[in-house]
Amino acid sequence: MKDKVDSIMNKIRSNTEIHRRATELAIRSKDESTSVLDRMAALIELNTLIQIVSKDDTLNEPEYKWVNGARVKVK
Repeated sequence: MKDKVDSIMNKIRSNTEIHRRATELAIRSKDESTSVLDRMAALIELNTLIQIVSKDDTLNEPEYKWVNGARVKVK
């Protein structure tokens, strides 16, 4: 489970626009100055964003392998 969470977080962090939007939604979901419905909507949108990122193959993190004791990016 932790590996899947780490993988999704790496995908989100690798795309600045998605990372910005996810951060914005997380902050909005905790903002108690907004209505409960607005906070719930932010959580639902964040959940949808996470589902899309977890299924999107174009946002795959780069593949690495060990070569002569060094970690090298394959893709």
